[in-house]
Amino acid sequence: MTALCTFFAIVVSADIIRLQSPAFNGFYIKCLGPLMRTSEITKWNGVIPYLFGIIFVLAFYPREIVLISVLT
Repeated sequence: MTALCTFFAIVVSADIIRLQSPAFNGFYIKCLGPLMRTSEITKWNGVIPYLFGIIFVLAFYPREIVLISVLT
């Protein structure tokens, strides 16, 4: 869970910087653009709500529910 929270913090930080800095956004798109949807180039990355949902489920629900919700 600690690794997941760390990865979430890195992704959120990178997105904040990316959306504020056009130069960093260009570098980010050059490196990770093929993994992104075209709508995510000027908006928040879709990984952020997904990671938040996984962290939320891991924190508040039993393991069986976590497994089913993540696999679904």
